[in-house]
Amino acid sequence: MYITHATAVFKDGGSEIFEGFKDPDCSIRHNLCVGTEFNSDNEGHLNRMPGSITLPRQAEPRG
Repeated sequence: MYITHATAVFKDGGSEIFEGFKDPDCSIRHNLCVGTEFNSDNEGHLNRMPGSITLPRQAEPRG
């Protein structure tokens, strides 16, 4: 099964789950750290925040 179309839905200031991404077998999920532009604890390094990206399965490279 491949996702052919997905539309973002926002409710109460946050995004809702795409119907097409509800089935984990049809999507690829990557967990990562995102660099920020601030240093909230003043230790001399910019903060990093956890994040995740969910892509449709057809975005996965072949080969």
